[in-house]
Amino acid sequence: MSRRIEPVPAYHQSVAALPQTPEVWAALGTLVRHLRGRPGEAEILRGTTARVVYTWNLATHHGLRLFYSIDGPTIYLLHVEEWDELLGDD
Repeated sequence: MSRRIEPVPAYHQSVAALPQTPEVWAALGTLVRHLRGRPGEAEILRGTTARVVYTWNLATHHGLRLFYSIDGPTIYLLHVEEWDELLGDD
C-alpha cells in the first residue's frame, strides 16, 4: 500500500524549533523514511493513537523522536523533538 505523508501544523512548528543543522535534517529524513516503510512497526502510545520512532544521540546533536499517527493510507506527522535516550521517555 502506498502511504501519503501529511504533516500537521504543529509538526512544522516543532521542526522549526530544532537546531537547523545538516545532521539534524539527515536524522529527521531517516526517521520519515523509516516510518514510511514500516509505519505499523512502532507500538501505539498508551491512551493515544500516536506512535513514536527515535534516533540515538550523536556527538553532533541529541537524538530525535518523531510522533505520528496512521489513518488508512495517510501517515500524519504530529511532532518532533530532541530527546536523550539516557534520560528515558517522559
